[in-house]
Amino acid sequence: MSATRIEWCDLTINPIVGCSKCSEGCQNCYAERFAARLAKHPNPKISSKYAGVVDKHGKWTGEVSGLDLYVFDGLPHKPKRIFVGSMTDIFHENVSYDTIDDIFTECELLESHTFYFLTKRPQNIRPFLDWCEEHTGRVRFCENTWLGVTVCNQQEADDKIPVLLQAPAVKRFVSVEPCLGPVDIGKYLYDCYECSSCGKRMPHTEVLEEECFRCGFTAAPSYETWGDGNVAVCPECGASSDIDPVCPDCGAYVAQHHPDTPCIDWCIVGGETGPGARPLHPDWVRSLRDQCQEAGVPFFLKSWGEWSPRTDDSPPAHAGTRVGKHRAGRLLDGRTWEDVPS
Repeated sequence: MSATRIEWCDLTINPIVGCSKCSEGCQNCYAERFAARLAKHPNPKISSKYAGVVDKHGKWTGEVSGLDLYVFDGLPHKPKRIFVGSMTDIFHENVSYDTIDDIFTECELLESHTFYFLTKRPQNIRPFLDWCEEHTGRVRFCENTWLGVTVCNQQEADDKIPVLLQAPAVKRFVSVEPCLGPVDIGKYLYDCYECSSCGKRMPHTEVLEEECFRCGFTAAPSYETWGDGNVAVCPECGASSDIDPVCPDCGAYVAQHHPDTPCIDWCIVGGETGPGARPLHPDWVRSLRDQCQEAGVPFFLKSWGEWSPRTDDSPPAHAGTRVGKHRAGRLLDGRTWEDVPS
């Protein structure tokens, strides 16, 4: 157990350590730097845990340590927000399903705490759940377990968030860290549209054509077309019901804020730290904040990383000045943003 400087949790624990790079966001991995330092720690109880997970150059080997469940023993009785696996990826290919299952079992027993898991490999969640069903008969995950994915750009968001949303977690979240460009997550937030036929998702800000399912008349949503009363009226057949938005891909009915549609419950954003850190542009952060606020989703700005946000009179392409994480701070538009789901 360790007190942590990670702003969105109280403690970190690492039942296992070790990882490998699998994303553009891994380029300047902070955990790899820490692991390289801890592997040389004079205390053998610390250094032995990291033996083999980094090579002589301090780079990840892809190996993971043995399971250490004693990290759960020192947790306080008072409820805490606990990040599990800050020095690993629990769903790494080299972590056995038995190990993952043992970790979640410990979390389930400590029901007063909330445990956060972040992965860059959400594609490995479903095989683990299938294994659990076959070998243990248990359904994961427990009520105090939140699952998240880490993404750094739009491509990763579109590749990984839909996979996370298939996991039966009580809360699902996305960490856009390091944020390396503009990211639109609107179609994964509350009030998104979802096609009843092909499953296409669209943000609630999307303007969709509406169709009269009586006669098939289709047009853009406007008072001029459908009337300016409280009830829309089809200009072709006069129907005043069965007029709904339709999917631009397949033409089927589209539902908004469907209760069975899984959505992202929380968004964390942060800049990059350490040598080679890339700047975080304020406009990328504002966009994510605005998307979350419009959808009623908690938004958390972890930090600007090494670079201070640019001032309003800076050129648009300029992202700020490198000043270090402490001086860069966490303020956006004059305040901190640290909302957390209840």
